[in-house]
Amino acid sequence: MNDAEEEGPYVGQDEVVRYDKVRTQQNAKDRKDHSGGIPIINKSDKNKEIEHSLSKHVRLNFTDTPLEQVLDDLRSWHNINIVPDLPAIESEGISLKRPVSIKLEDVSLKSALNMILHQAHLIWVIKDEVLQVTTEHQANGTLETRTFQVTDLVLPVENYGMPGPADLLRALDDQRRPAGGLQQGQASPYTGPFQMQNGQPVSSPGTPTPPTSPVTPFGRGPGMPGNPTVGGTTVTRSRSQTSEDALIQLIKNTIKPQSWADMGGTGTIEYFPPANTLVVNQASDIQEQIADLLAALRRLQDQEVAIEVRFISIAEGFFERIGLDFNINVKTDRETARFEPQITSQQFKPFGFINDFSPDRFITGLTPAGTFTSDLDIPLKNSSFGMAIPPFGGFPNIPGGNGGIELGLAFLSDIQVFLFMEAAQGDQRTNVMQAPKLTMYNGQTASLSVTDSQFFVTNVNVVQVQGQLAFFPNNSPFPTQGVNLTVQAVISADRRYVRLSLAPILTNLASAVVPLFPIVTPIIPTFEGGFQGQPVVFTQFIQQPVINFISVQTTVNVPDGGTVLMGGLKRLSEGRNEFGPPVLSKIPYINRLFKNVGYGREAESLMIMVTPRVIINEEEEYRQTGVGRPPE
Repeated sequence: MNDAEEEGPYVGQDEVVRYDKVRTQQNAKDRKDHSGGIPIINKSDKNKEIEHSLSKHVRLNFTDTPLEQVLDDLRSWHNINIVPDLPAIESEGISLKRPVSIKLEDVSLKSALNMILHQAHLIWVIKDEVLQVTTEHQANGTLETRTFQVTDLVLPVENYGMPGPADLLRALDDQRRPAGGLQQGQASPYTGPFQMQNGQPVSSPGTPTPPTSPVTPFGRGPGMPGNPTVGGTTVTRSRSQTSEDALIQLIKNTIKPQSWADMGGTGTIEYFPPANTLVVNQASDIQEQIADLLAALRRLQDQEVAIEVRFISIAEGFFERIGLDFNINVKTDRETARFEPQITSQQFKPFGFINDFSPDRFITGLTPAGTFTSDLDIPLKNSSFGMAIPPFGGFPNIPGGNGGIELGLAFLSDIQVFLFMEAAQGDQRTNVMQAPKLTMYNGQTASLSVTDSQFFVTNVNVVQVQGQLAFFPNNSPFPTQGVNLTVQAVISADRRYVRLSLAPILTNLASAVVPLFPIVTPIIPTFEGGFQGQPVVFTQFIQQPVINFISVQTTVNVPDGGTVLMGGLKRLSEGRNEFGPPVLSKIPYINRLFKNVGYGREAESLMIMVTPRVIINEEEEYRQTGVGRPPE
């Protein structure tokens, strides 16, 4: 329960990885380093003591000194038993009386011994708890076996494309593809047009099984060479998805190629899949070179990239609306006073006579529908105010809710005058920032998806059940809102720049109101005995959502920690509406009483910026904890 309230250490864009200093220091002190391989036979304490002495730094200065005397001096100075292999040395015709000249400052005893013996074409090996000096030919026959754990070097880093539920184009394509899955000759798996192809893995995966071959546990088909048979049944196997073959070939081609069994030597190297381990049987100096090569490969692989992509949307709207409705009612009370009671009561003739309205002289106002006005007055109205709504800016057009000013004024006289004026102005601004972040291996393709999905009825399946047609609506999920980001990062050789291939997609449902498209189908019911009834019209509404999406596909080269504008869109919409009567709205000065003007402006800007940061774990570990080697 206490752990549930612990939010953990801070990590952010500036500090992507965080080391536990105490734990890292404990690991560096207590945890053994097996990167140099684990010998099959445990070394004795005396052998370990010799190895420790060889790592000490020394100063040497010999001038034309016999090799035998140099070895005796090193034996006495460093308390190491150095024994020449005389039979092997004499068989090669090499004399220990050969003079040696060398001057060294602050080098390890191991390196100094290599350079001294190289002048006489000799090498050293640790054998039988002594340091033995022998010939290269003899040393090649003295092999030791070590195991090197290489899981991190042979397992490829996976590339991840856009997930299916977030891929709008894939969802739309699935609606068009025939039922029953993939057809013969189509690609498997299906990839959308915006999914990044040919991602660069850190190591090469194995060859996949061809689509026409049966899926088997290990990748070979029945009866293929190398498949064992158990009880008459062929056990099929597939190729491993690791790249141990490439690693083994690299070691054989770069480290003394003539010493391996393939080239007539005695050294061997095998791969053990359950432990992802190389088992190497070679001379000790070659074992050290293999350990150095694997350490160099790990240092080159130990690189990651943290990427932050910022989607910044800025929307600004401005509207202004000034309108004046000047309305006049011409009074007709004197001419219509004697007819108003009849019109109100709808009784124009005495009871028993045809009730028709036939005045001899009558002046009244009419509505556009051709009926009398409610007060029989003649209206002169300027009705263009409602048409002068600003086309942009999101003007609410709610009386009293515009944030502006409204003024109404009436003049009561024989000719009634009503004036209504409204003026409103607004400025709206919206800033939205989305900042997805990804951390990935060097050369890897990764994806991030934050989307909302909604189900829509997009199709109708017609099925015949017991001779009757049945209609089943097809409910399909569609991503309606969110961000999809697929990115591949490649660090330059100097580790100062990052090449980014990005394919971001912003998805948004255009409107919450989804248009409906009706599908009308007549259905003829069939009864027992084959009798058909009257057709019944079946109507199924299909939804047609409108989805907006913004996508960018590009490759950019960005400095480590720098920011680049990857893409953007600026849009400005501006409109002005003016309405009024044809003649009155053109008369100078007076036209303000009969003219309505609305002005609107919308500006929208979308910017996509990307910031990569190179993570070298070796540097971060030393910077945060002081453990390991300093940055180079």
